[in-house]
Amino acid sequence: MAVTKYGMRWAQRAGEARTVGGGLVLIAAGLLLLSTADAGTPYARYLAFLLVMSVGAGLAMPTLSHAIVASVPARRSGMGSGLQGAARELGAALGIAVVGTVLSVRFAAGTGHGAGTAAVFTDATALGYRIAAGADLVVGGAVVAGLRTGARSAPTGG
Repeated sequence: MAVTKYGMRWAQRAGEARTVGGGLVLIAAGLLLLSTADAGTPYARYLAFLLVMSVGAGLAMPTLSHAIVASVPARRSGMGSGLQGAARELGAALGIAVVGTVLSVRFAAGTGHGAGTAAVFTDATALGYRIAAGADLVVGGAVVAGLRTGARSAPTGG
């Protein structure tokens, strides 16, 4: 919550594109850090990795929400908010489906080769996190490019 408060201030100073871009990079960094964890990783390190992702989400998500609602005429702000919520849910569902599929396929392929179950699971999870980080950066690049070009509709009265 603290990051959200300061993130909106930062967006006013540095711009939406930089704030969202920085937040999405932090989310990807957190995912990549999580991909380095194994069975012996201390919980404090997991917490640090999750905090990196949380800071990124606190920067990116409120700024994106504001940008979406501000991009439509005031009388259509409910529609903009609804579309943003639907897009967020769709992204979450697709992300879970992709990471879950990668994890299950990689896990199933690795369990028959004599490796320990924990090691195979860790390897499969790491690959899923790396793919999620890559997707975050690719889609995030498109979002930041859209914010930089000022791809907003002009408010109209009609």
